[in-house]
Amino acid sequence: MISAAFGTIISLASGANTVIDLYKNVSGLWKGQNIDRMLDGLHRINASIERLSDTIIYAPTFEGVVDTTRKVQNKVQDLRLVRQALEPVQRVMGDTMLSSGLIVTPERMQEEIAKNAWDVFDEVRPYDKFYRHPNPIMVPVMFTHGGVPYVGWLKRGLLRGAFNCDLTELPGLGGDAGASEPQRIAAAKATAAPHNAVLEDLRRTWANLPAKSDPAAVEKFLLRVRSAPSGVGSGLEYEIEEELAALLRPSREFRDGPGLPLMVVIPAGSFLMGSPETEVGRDDDEGPQRTVTIARPFAVGKFAVTFDEWDACAKEGGCPSNPKPSDEGWGRGTRPVINVSWHDAQEYVTWLSKKTGKTYRLLSEAEWEYACRAGKAAPFSFGETISTKQANYDGNYTYGAGVKGEYRRKTVLVGSLPSNPFGLHEMHGNVWEWAQDCYGPYAEAPSDGSPSEKSSGSLRVGRGGSWFISPQLLRSAGRGGFRPSDRSNYLGFRLARTL
Repeated sequence: MISAAFGTIISLASGANTVIDLYKNVSGLWKGQNIDRMLDGLHRINASIERLSDTIIYAPTFEGVVDTTRKVQNKVQDLRLVRQALEPVQRVMGDTMLSSGLIVTPERMQEEIAKNAWDVFDEVRPYDKFYRHPNPIMVPVMFTHGGVPYVGWLKRGLLRGAFNCDLTELPGLGGDAGASEPQRIAAAKATAAPHNAVLEDLRRTWANLPAKSDPAAVEKFLLRVRSAPSGVGSGLEYEIEEELAALLRPSREFRDGPGLPLMVVIPAGSFLMGSPETEVGRDDDEGPQRTVTIARPFAVGKFAVTFDEWDACAKEGGCPSNPKPSDEGWGRGTRPVINVSWHDAQEYVTWLSKKTGKTYRLLSEAEWEYACRAGKAAPFSFGETISTKQANYDGNYTYGAGVKGEYRRKTVLVGSLPSNPFGLHEMHGNVWEWAQDCYGPYAEAPSDGSPSEKSSGSLRVGRGGSWFISPQLLRSAGRGGFRPSDRSNYLGFRLARTL
């Protein structure tokens, strides 16, 4: 605690119009529901905590950044003085509050943080993810950005030159407060060494963990991280959570290798599959409607698989049954591959899975409709009707209040037409897309999004409609049944990948 800061804090507290004003000028103040989460972080680093009153909690063990232009920076050891300084602040905040030192953030640093805090600090994390940094020369600075509290770390040596400020140790931090800076750094390094060894071992284990896609394996490893001494693994736990969240972040696009299909992450969720009896153009096989829940995010091809992508498979011997399907004279390249059967598509996903070490497959019928609808209950992901500016079909026919349009009489390049809200192109029209499922009544289909293999017939499902049919068959709920050996100039497929 810095005694010279008291006058600033008290005058600021008595003159503040809002709590936000206070946050902008003083680091280390937390109130209300934020306190429990912050206290959890303090417990993880074995910080000492003092309850000064029913509404004031004080944690004096943080390192803090103070303005070096002040001539007097005495530490306050008497908790009565600390309480005296904090009571006016608590009256302004109007709630139970936690203070980690009431350190005045230097004005120049405040200005830079306001511009972009992520340019100021080496590392920034939400305040409830605070942990004792394994590098002893990293200084934590608490700040608020955009109304959200964070902790940032900066190398100790950068403070004075960049922001005219320096490190001041607070009571309870350990070691000799009167020791020289090199002595304090050496002592901190000695204390940190065994923890650093544990942390490095955990990092290596995580980097080489073969089953990161297995929730049970990840949770087992996280239990090991959480049991590490003195909260040394808390930072790594946050990094793991961020890494996994990034992998599953909706709309994230990725490829598993140069020239391989571009994939889009689709969020988990529930939807009403099928069409209502009142929908124009509805077929009986689209009902009864039922709720399907997709429990985990998964990835879907941004486009249908193209001739270029198919030819790469054939070149490596992965698609031996149909190495060069006809393009009907329309061209290959980035047109969707056509004249491929359901069995041919299985050869492709098997080849791609082996090549990448990832699980590629066809979409289940439920996944396909969920991805096509992209949260929309209307007949099309574009709304109540559709046009040939949005999809490739026989424009001599209309749907609902739609108007006639172009009839192209062939496929178009993938990505030529607008995407749906999930970022997927040509889900309506262009080519029918093979799904994994057997074609059969919905009464036999699972409600968890997995494919249905129960059917008395031998047909496989196709979805989305194609370039030569009417728009009513392009509806999100529209279904087709085809023999798995069929190869036609209106049949193609799109990929799914398990995450």
